[in-house]
Formats: sequence, structure tokens, C-alpha cells
Amino acid sequence: MLGKNYLGGIHVDLPLNYEEGNAVGDLTARFYFQRVSKDEMALVLHDIHML
Repeated sequence: MLGKNYLGGIHVDLPLNYEEGNAVGDLTARFYFQRVSKDEMALVLHDIHML
């Protein structure tokens, strides 16, 4: 998926503890660095979900 306008990416996994019970879920987010101009880039949220 990374093309010439994408400079790289970040994948983040965050464990979540629930107040009730011992259940644990994971929040996962993926971001990409996208070139905006020769001297600028933006951080773009690609996907976020919870397991």
C-alpha cells in the first residue's frame, strides 16, 4: 500500500484492562506518514480497531 507519497508507517498495540472481570482487549491503530509537499508530511490514521 505504500506508494511514492507514503514515507513510512507506525503500528501501535495498546492493552486495555476492563474494570469488571479479568478480560483484556487490545486497541490497535495504524498510521502512515504521507508526503504533503517537498518539505511537509502528515500523520494519517489508516485503521483503528479493538479486539
